[in-house]
Amino acid sequence: MKDSDWGVFSDAETLDIYSESDATLTAVAADMGARYWFCPTSPTNQFSLSIGVGPSLLYQHLDWTISNTDQWYPSQPQLEHDTQSGVVATYNSDIVMPYLNACAVVHFKRLGGRIEIGIGPALVRDEDDHRLRQKRSTADMVGAGVKGAAELRYDLTKHLFLLARAAALTIDATGTSIDKGYGGDLTGYYAEIDEEFKLTSLNGGLSVGYNF
Repeated sequence: MKDSDWGVFSDAETLDIYSESDATLTAVAADMGARYWFCPTSPTNQFSLSIGVGPSLLYQHLDWTISNTDQWYPSQPQLEHDTQSGVVATYNSDIVMPYLNACAVVHFKRLGGRIEIGIGPALVRDEDDHRLRQKRSTADMVGAGVKGAAELRYDLTKHLFLLARAAALTIDATGTSIDKGYGGDLTGYYAEIDEEFKLTSLNGGLSVGYNF
């Protein structure tokens, strides 16, 4: 993880504090929905096309643990590095995105394909616990999300096939972060700041399958 703080030591837009840390991620995701299919054709035909539309629901929980920080001061190079071992912060977010999904499935001889896209509102709640400063920030945000996927399949034999798939998800939400101090010099501290949450994920794969 990389963290940059600008304009800390003065009003000038200079990079005053920069740090790099180890980060581990634990994630849970669930995506479910229903489809109503239009224009189905007989699977015995050489060519078939189906179009489906329906409601879906995406849920993601992302939990980061930040540790082993190395921090330095680019605007003041005379200052030494600050290092801290062990866990220094935790960050987690919960994303709920109900969306309308549309997809098309086509098959021609041995070649098949699927493409889908979904758009809907996104509700995001996150919590940032800065253990070194003993300050916790929580925010409830509202925005929008778009997800899409494409799939290409080739039947090598009646049972054996190759499958390539790519998927993408982007979410943009805004809200207000509530900052509270729970110990040390920040005991009793309270502040509200604007927060923007952005998430973009891409994944893909190539696999070999067998139909029994």
